[in-house]
Amino acid sequence: MSKGKRMASRAEMKENKRKRRQAKKAGKMLRANNKRNRRYEPRTSIHNKQRSRSKIATPNHHQQKRSKRAASNYQQQNQSRGVTPNHNQQNRNKRTTTSTKNRHNAGRSVYGYSYYQQRNKKRKINKFRVFIALIILIAIIATPIYLIMKNKDPKETTVSSQESPEAEQSSQPTQEPSSEPSPETTATQEGQATMEGIVGVEDEQIKELIQKTMAEEGLTENNFAFFYYNINQETYYFYNENKYMTGASMVKMPVAMVYYDMLKRGEITLEDTIKYQKDSYEPGAGATASMYKVGESVPIKYLLEQSIINSDNTANNILISKLGYEEYRRAVAEYATTDLPDEFYEKNIMSSRYAYDVCRHLYDNMQDYQGLIEYLKKSSNGSYLKKYLTNTDVAHKYGSYENCEHDYGIVFGKNTYLIGVLTDGVKNSEELISKISLDVFNTEES
Repeated sequence: MSKGKRMASRAEMKENKRKRRQAKKAGKMLRANNKRNRRYEPRTSIHNKQRSRSKIATPNHHQQKRSKRAASNYQQQNQSRGVTPNHNQQNRNKRTTTSTKNRHNAGRSVYGYSYYQQRNKKRKINKFRVFIALIILIAIIATPIYLIMKNKDPKETTVSSQESPEAEQSSQPTQEPSSEPSPETTATQEGQATMEGIVGVEDEQIKELIQKTMAEEGLTENNFAFFYYNINQETYYFYNENKYMTGASMVKMPVAMVYYDMLKRGEITLEDTIKYQKDSYEPGAGATASMYKVGESVPIKYLLEQSIINSDNTANNILISKLGYEEYRRAVAEYATTDLPDEFYEKNIMSSRYAYDVCRHLYDNMQDYQGLIEYLKKSSNGSYLKKYLTNTDVAHKYGSYENCEHDYGIVFGKNTYLIGVLTDGVKNSEELISKISLDVFNTEES
């Protein structure tokens, strides 16, 4: 009997050992399932993540207890049915695995790859919408511009082309062409209007004098220009009138004329001042730089006097600074009676024709420039046009820069005339200008 009990206890021990192994195996599988569940749970905040883990862990904990309590019942039922515990456990594992997969797939469908795919899809749609909007905006802006540029000239041509031949015939003048000469003609029967905007007769004596001087001095159209106009006799002579050279201080005369025009319109007074700025300083003659310091205010009357009489570069630069460079170039261009090149508005250049226009405007409006003419008469005594003309008044302004030397102005006398000489790279050019001035004066007096 003791042996039977011993055998029964061994079988019971063996059965208990098997149950423990089976429970241990079931516990491992449950722990593995819990680990997988935690791995694929939704990526949310730490608080929600902890809650989700606790929810997932709770059923597994109860599952372990339920498995231990029901192990013997399952075994007895399975034995009665002829089903082994291993087969039952396999079915239970299948159900657990299936539920885990479903939970995993559900999480992925809501929070996983489908979410990011939907987000990327929305981003692509937004980018496409922005691209389409830009194309539409460009089309809206470009279409009117294209239509305007395309239809501008055709409209004009179509309007003119729609005119009937009868309208064209009716628009033609019925009167016969006038016998009066046009400004573009070189000469009339009486020798008038031989240049654009100038009425008069070419002076043969002055022409012969200039051509002789050019031959003696080796002057050419590359380095010499000249103009002459007799106010009383209406005779003139121009040589190389469209040749532009560096104007240098010649520009100080039209700059001063701009200020006298402003004075006439009441925009300024001679007592008004302009601030002396640092970049206005330029070495040369005159006393402005020594009389005033940078930052001080200088009277306009003083600046005009120094600019014309002493050819003070600093004084002239202060006057220009008030106008602005581009504005002053446009202002001095108003004195021209012919078209000026684009370069004129960018650089300080002069031609004999423009110099003539300035002098003619000054003479025709002497009542507006009385103070300026007095300054010009005091300018550069004993040099240039005035060197040998000691017994007559000469209102002139010279210009000298590097190889360029010029002078132009008004010579008052029995026959008042306008004169200008421009040179570029000519030796002894100051003496040449003085000699031409004397020869022209003697020709007039004779």
